[in-house]
Amino acid sequence: MADTTSELSALEHAVEAAVTRKDAAFLDTVYSADFVFQHGTRRVDDKASWLDSLRGGGPAAASRTLSELAVEPHGDVATTTALISVVAATGRVYSIRYVRVYAQRDGRWQMLSHRTLLQVPVPPPPAVDFALAAAIAPTPPERYATGFEFTEGPLWHLEGWWSCVDYRSDPYAIWRVAADGAHQVLLRPSGQANGCTFDANGNLVFCQAGERRLARLLPDGRVEAVADRFEGKRLNLPNDVICASDGSLYFTDPGLRLPLSERDLPGAVYRVAPGGAVTMVAEVEYPNGLAFSPDERTLYVANTRHTMCVLALRMGADGTVASRGIFADMSSDDPNGVPDGMKVDVEGRVYVTGPGSGIWVFAPDGYKLGLITLPEAPANLAFGGPDSRTVLATARTSVYSFRVGVPGLPGHPWRG
Repeated sequence: MADTTSELSALEHAVEAAVTRKDAAFLDTVYSADFVFQHGTRRVDDKASWLDSLRGGGPAAASRTLSELAVEPHGDVATTTALISVVAATGRVYSIRYVRVYAQRDGRWQMLSHRTLLQVPVPPPPAVDFALAAAIAPTPPERYATGFEFTEGPLWHLEGWWSCVDYRSDPYAIWRVAADGAHQVLLRPSGQANGCTFDANGNLVFCQAGERRLARLLPDGRVEAVADRFEGKRLNLPNDVICASDGSLYFTDPGLRLPLSERDLPGAVYRVAPGGAVTMVAEVEYPNGLAFSPDERTLYVANTRHTMCVLALRMGADGTVASRGIFADMSSDDPNGVPDGMKVDVEGRVYVTGPGSGIWVFAPDGYKLGLITLPEAPANLAFGGPDSRTVLATARTSVYSFRVGVPGLPGHPWRG
């Protein structure tokens, strides 16, 4: 967890220095924001020159927000109140209000006193989007390929192409998607494939919901079972899968879509050790997408129903759960989307498809940075491309791509 108190203190000193010295360059090293000017009644020229001096004439002019600036003259005394939304380096949004009292002496305005107040607000949507832009600078999503029924399981292949699955189009298929969006069958029938990853040897591993198992596609085209039972009982409907750096496979297995009479196991997350042994990591109400933090000490799990949230499972060295808690609340009245697929970038931000037809992005401490909206409600996403800064999101009938400023983790250790 980042130290909020220290961050507030650093921002306070930075604002004092920047405003007092009118030092735009120093200000930019601490936070980014955009100036938005509202109506002012007096001394407009003075305000403009003050703001111009802060801009410094460079790119800084495009990265500050001043939501209120007013000068209220009272005879020879004037008060300047400024309220700024500030995005710190961690992506948190702070509200900073500073007040300056001036008096006219010998025809010149001189500052008599000042006060700075800082708080962490629940930011309005513009501030959230602002934080997201400052943190990862996403480009607008573009439709990459279409013509499917319900896309899922995106995966980047080191040879330079993507794959995805069509989860609801029978006969179910895994598709190979080229750079121009053209797609051809990679595996059909796929047994209703869902989430996909690579194992430590570069084999495609996928959740095979129609067969109630985790499966592996071998180089010769054969499909073999990786796991179909736990303690002699059949799995439910395996949903998503990732591979840890030691070669262990972790997958989610929700049960609520199965009739109760066919359900042998509760919803849970499982681990398949490199030797093939299957162990239950944790019971979860409706586990869906999952991803590791960069150091693999935390396993994030999306809980789709009925409590919409992301869980954080603190992992021990032996692959068991040391503790667990809620990382982020994703409850929403928006019917378009649920907490589903997720990925993590190299700096620990968590991307989760969710309500609002978009991808929710969280800072490593669970603070919501914002929402990347798509034309269709996404169910999953993956990082890829030569620099791992391209995101492919599977969203209903199409797949969409956009670029981000921070590389992402692929969800497996395979590097060719």
